[in-house]
Amino acid sequence: MADSNLTGPEQRFLAELEARGVKYMIVGLTAATLQGANTTTVDVDLWFESIGDRRIGEAANAAGGIWVSGFGMMPAKLGGVLDRVLASKRAANRPKDRAVIPALEEALAAIEDAEP
Repeated sequence: MADSNLTGPEQRFLAELEARGVKYMIVGLTAATLQGANTTTVDVDLWFESIGDRRIGEAANAAGGIWVSGFGMMPAKLGGVLDRVLASKRAANRPKDRAVIPALEEALAAIEDAEP
């Protein structure tokens, strides 16, 4: 992930999750940027199979962070969610969401054009 938009600490956290076999998925605008959307975000949203999994806290600690009651470090890369990110931005319809819709649509169109 050296060429990704994730920070070093985020990349370390994800590597620690993967090393422990924790199932997670990057969602939200970070997922879109990892798929090529020309936009930025200031956080990383993750979905975990189970937020009670003790390995999440272990991974956070190993990466220099903390995990408190299901909230803590965030940060990874799974593809195929750009269409869901776009749908959620349209549904939220907040000014900040509407502002990134054109970039998301552009990235989704490029992905669809590239598919066989």
